[in-house]
Amino acid sequence: MNEQSRPRESTPQEPSDRERMETELATRLPPLLFTVAVFSLSILSNLESQNTTVDEFLAIFAALCLISAALLVDSLLDKLKLTFNDRFFLLHGGYLLFSASVSSAIPLLAVLYLYGSDFLSASSAENSTNLTITFAVFGATAASMFWKMMTLDIRNISFMALLTSAFASIAWLYHLRLICVAGGATS
Repeated sequence: MNEQSRPRESTPQEPSDRERMETELATRLPPLLFTVAVFSLSILSNLESQNTTVDEFLAIFAALCLISAALLVDSLLDKLKLTFNDRFFLLHGGYLLFSASVSSAIPLLAVLYLYGSDFLSASSAENSTNLTITFAVFGATAASMFWKMMTLDIRNISFMALLTSAFASIAWLYHLRLICVAGGATS
């Protein structure tokens, strides 16, 4: 058989040192970040004095840990070029549930924060509107987080949506804190 007509065997390319390091970090950091998030939420729920900014710092820190862990896992799946369908059935639907749980944890942080303040105890039409806006803003953050985790984000559109909604969420919580302080409530 002629050497030119024989099909060439393709050898798998060895991953570079950088790729190996990124893979190691992306697989080892998320559990650590989840642990730090749980630890900071535990401290947040046990704070007796709710009139400091420590509770806000811990809530934002926990959210950043959750988002960082999710983005690390997502980066590996983006490198593998897994589509929505691939991710939907990844680990027999386990990745879908992981994405949903991480995404839904972000609005739950807002609920935890608002529950710790006196904001939820006051009842008024303005309070109802503020709660609706709060859940809309944090719902957008959760939706963009889920979208980022479940899709192949080549152009970073979902990442930009996530950043925008996360900053809007933080700004909205700061606005609510100002309302609580102005109304005499402690947060």
